[in-house]
Amino acid sequence: MDYLLLQDFLVTYSLPTLIVAVIVSAVSLTLNKFFSRAHKLLKAYLPFVLAILLYSGYYMIFVEKAFVLKKEVFYGGILSGSLSAIISSAIGKILSGKPIGASATVLLIEGMLEGYIETHLLTKTAIDIELALSLEDGEKIEQQVIDTISYNCSSLTYNEIIGLSKLIISAVKQVKKS
Repeated sequence: MDYLLLQDFLVTYSLPTLIVAVIVSAVSLTLNKFFSRAHKLLKAYLPFVLAILLYSGYYMIFVEKAFVLKKEVFYGGILSGSLSAIISSAIGKILSGKPIGASATVLLIEGMLEGYIETHLLTKTAIDIELALSLEDGEKIEQQVIDTISYNCSSLTYNEIIGLSKLIISAVKQVKKS
């Protein structure tokens, strides 16, 4: 991961975003360990839902001191969820003894696809999706991501693949924007 990007991330979104991401990673990894048979989509969306809830709690208590839902809260939650997926993916690689040579985007995509795609195809699929996200045309990007996921994952329905691909695209855009 490029450390200048991490510094920009912390300058832009502050330390609370990182703290929320670490908390969400710990909770997600713990829940995944105890509920390993839970539905795979729950595992993909859980970090984002938890991050949005925790970040909105932080924002209400320490920033606005009132119940307010602004788009900054949503974006901060998505970024925290994305960062927690990166952290969880890196921890999973460390625990399994695999090297962490991928970019932050690949780690994010791997963390979101883990459990859907066989482990020997996971990195290749994440790299293919990262390449698809570098396209200029938005419709081509979404279709390429959908095609890549559906080619490598036969256990999801088409609607689940569409939802997962939209989540991946928005999470990567938020991480790259920061």
